[in-house]
Amino acid sequence: MAINELYAENTGQISPVVGGTAAVDTGWVSLAGFLRWTALVIVGAQAGVTVTAQQATDASGTGAKEWPVNGASSVAFTSGTDDNTCKVIDLDWPEYGYGRLTLTPAGSSSVAAVLLGVQNKS
Repeated sequence: MAINELYAENTGQISPVVGGTAAVDTGWVSLAGFLRWTALVIVGAQAGVTVTAQQATDASGTGAKEWPVNGASSVAFTSGTDDNTCKVIDLDWPEYGYGRLTLTPAGSSSVAAVLLGVQNKS
């Protein structure tokens, strides 16, 4: 089996935002093709950014609930300490068929992210 059959399909992304102050997300994406999920979150100069994920039963967000990240409810980037860094975030096994990743800045922040399916079901 080729490596691209097991890993790394970009299913959702947050395009780079420079100096943003509002929460941004990937939108609801299907989780059907993969068993495991990872997010790559990149921040530049930032005032603190919180990363959360939600899962839902359909693409409109019905029944949305927390989708744990790294075994917790959120992952934080700290202003000054985590400027110009990236984090690889593991998402717990999803219970539902759709998910989304959300980045919430505490103030003016530069962010981007990619949500990746990393273990193909087939």
